[in-house]
Amino acid sequence: MTALLRSEWIKLRSVRATYVTFGLTILISVGGGAAIAASVGAAIKDGRWHGVYDPTAASFYALPFAQLALAVGGVLAASSEYSTGTIRTSLTAVPHRGRFLAAKTVVFALVALACSEATTFCCFFAAQPLLARNAAHATLGQPHVARAVIGTGIDLALIGLLGLALGTLLRHAAPAIATIVVLLFIPSQATNALPSWLQKYLPTLAGTQISNVIPAHDALPAWTGLGLMAAFTAAVLTGA
Repeated sequence: MTALLRSEWIKLRSVRATYVTFGLTILISVGGGAAIAASVGAAIKDGRWHGVYDPTAASFYALPFAQLALAVGGVLAASSEYSTGTIRTSLTAVPHRGRFLAAKTVVFALVALACSEATTFCCFFAAQPLLARNAAHATLGQPHVARAVIGTGIDLALIGLLGLALGTLLRHAAPAIATIVVLLFIPSQATNALPSWLQKYLPTLAGTQISNVIPAHDALPAWTGLGLMAAFTAAVLTGA
């Protein structure tokens, strides 16, 4: 297993797509999040903000686009072996598919989690000074703020793992990416068309509740929502 983990690490770090997708995850989150945070702070100062204001969650408003970038990285980490035909060599060397996928999942999960946590902490520390100019801001010492920042990183890593699972299950990048786009963006855009009891059980929406310090109305508790997202990702990995 040690040699298998080492080989998966070589695969992951030797392709350009890994650096592009992980780099975009950080750049989009931090750059876009800072710009949105500045806009939110100005809107609050001018009285143009309506609804609940959660300064911690405001740090992560650009995260959906970063989720897509990391999910694409997960898809490519799995599907590229099928598209190039190197999967035949991999499965000849490791005939036990469960062990093969387990090693790939462990390596990708560790790298994705490190990238995700770095992303969420950078988002938080970049956004809060911009919010503080015009509105209330948050600090890590306040109740539930550290939980939200760390948990948001875990949720982001789960999205990447979901991409890996779909890439393995579908074996082609295009349908796997199309599926992840539907899972990430359609539920958030169709909330008015769905009954409230169903909305809170949609895994990708439930997982985002971990970002909120102020709980959203009629939503699952933070850790429960993240647990639902983890269970959904585990189910797709099991299918893969």
